[in-house]
Amino acid sequence: MNQLRIAIVSFQYYERNLRLLPWRYVYEFSQQFLNLGHEVTIVTDGYPEFVKEDPIGGVPVIHLSHVKHFPPRNFINIKKTISEIDPHVVLWQMGFTNFFQKRLYETLNYPIVALMGSSIYWRREIIEHLKLSEINSERNLLSTSLAETFLPKILTRSTLNSDAIKSVVSMSQENTERLKKIGVKHQKLVYIPPGIDSNFFKNPSDEEIYKTRIDATGDVSKFLVLYLGPPLLTRGVDTLLKGIDFALDSYPHLKHRLHVLFLLRIRKGEYSVQERNVLKLFDRLKHKEVVSVKSGFLSGSEIRAYMAASDLIVFPFKHVISDFPLGVVEALSMGKTVVCTRIDGMSELLEQGRGFLVNPGDFVNIGRILAHLFENKAELNECGRRSRQYMLERPTWTQSAERLLELFSDVVKTH
Repeated sequence: MNQLRIAIVSFQYYERNLRLLPWRYVYEFSQQFLNLGHEVTIVTDGYPEFVKEDPIGGVPVIHLSHVKHFPPRNFINIKKTISEIDPHVVLWQMGFTNFFQKRLYETLNYPIVALMGSSIYWRREIIEHLKLSEINSERNLLSTSLAETFLPKILTRSTLNSDAIKSVVSMSQENTERLKKIGVKHQKLVYIPPGIDSNFFKNPSDEEIYKTRIDATGDVSKFLVLYLGPPLLTRGVDTLLKGIDFALDSYPHLKHRLHVLFLLRIRKGEYSVQERNVLKLFDRLKHKEVVSVKSGFLSGSEIRAYMAASDLIVFPFKHVISDFPLGVVEALSMGKTVVCTRIDGMSELLEQGRGFLVNPGDFVNIGRILAHLFENKAELNECGRRSRQYMLERPTWTQSAERLLELFSDVVKTH
């Protein structure tokens, strides 16, 4: 393959966001493109808070005042910047405001590949899964996602079907099917799953796992259930808390054998209001003696240690913004049994006995699954074995990047 010059347009591509989605996708792909011998430049916003040019991971990053144009006008800076890069192809991270920029894409005269970093939702799903009080309390976090959901699908379809956009890449089969349903041309749609971080195939030492279990529970014999994520109602924290109470009310013998650890991923100054609201729920928990909470933004090695130390990991999502939550992928890679909700692409990961699926908000079945797996360790372990084997057969970040590069080459040849 000839060397390609690739421009990637991604809003808010800052160092502090790189462990979060959808920026993790962009970071991983840019690193792989660079390692495979291609020239990469990332165009983002943030100027003048950030200097005009500031490399991240060896990849040049150009900061403009904005890369999302709403209202859709004043495209001069981004057009000039992309023209100066003169790429063979542009990978454009798509979000709500991008669907108002069709005119920009059509005047660039560079082939564009759209990267769908967020999920397509139906309005009924929002109404069914989220209470108005939840939407109100987390409205600032949900505003863009909700706007995308209620955006007329004709606008999304019209933009993605534009001749300027040559291909549309989705990270899950579910989202690919949804794009088809809203009328995006099927020949444009390409499913490229996110890669696997090989570090999550390597378990920490037995000594580190033992220390982590002691730190989490004080008793290594207890059945350790892990929640990992921000303190958000939309991530289903309240659902799991209700599930704990249901499990202990229904199966009292679990009371002295079960421990649930909530690792609330919070950066300094982030989610302070949401954390206070969630902590009030913990205070109202009937069986709070089986629960502990740790807040902070852990390193990758710390997350691996807690995952490895747990017996079961629960992701009770009601709504996710990114196309493919990597926490689930990482847990499965470590051979952990996962309980998750039927949302976005989770079913395709956990089907065929690789995990347990419940509907969003279904705390009763979460409670029953906790009790069932506590009593059936052989099934728990076999489920974890199957999940790890499945993840070993999925593409690495390098393989996903190579598939994307093949797509770029085809796009360039036909442009």
